[in-house]
Amino acid sequence: MSRFDGKLPKIHPRSELVRKAELKIQEAFLKETEGLTTGEVLRVCASVFGSQVGTIAKYAIRRERHGDADRPGDWASEEEEGGVNENTD
Repeated sequence: MSRFDGKLPKIHPRSELVRKAELKIQEAFLKETEGLTTGEVLRVCASVFGSQVGTIAKYAIRRERHGDADRPGDWASEEEEGGVNENTD
């Protein structure tokens, strides 16, 4: 038996807002990058979205590894063995 029991699930109310934002940004992006080379388009993407993606990834890794967005992702927890101590002085 399907996990939806033959009926599609209701869509979250914010999904439509996200879809509209995606379409508007895509339309503006295509308009503004018209005539640019692939490398130039990638540079625009990296410049506009790079830091946002990096920040989102940083906090996602922290939550995944520690369940805590405040603890740096590269820090080993006290329970974890096999971590590398970079402070070898």
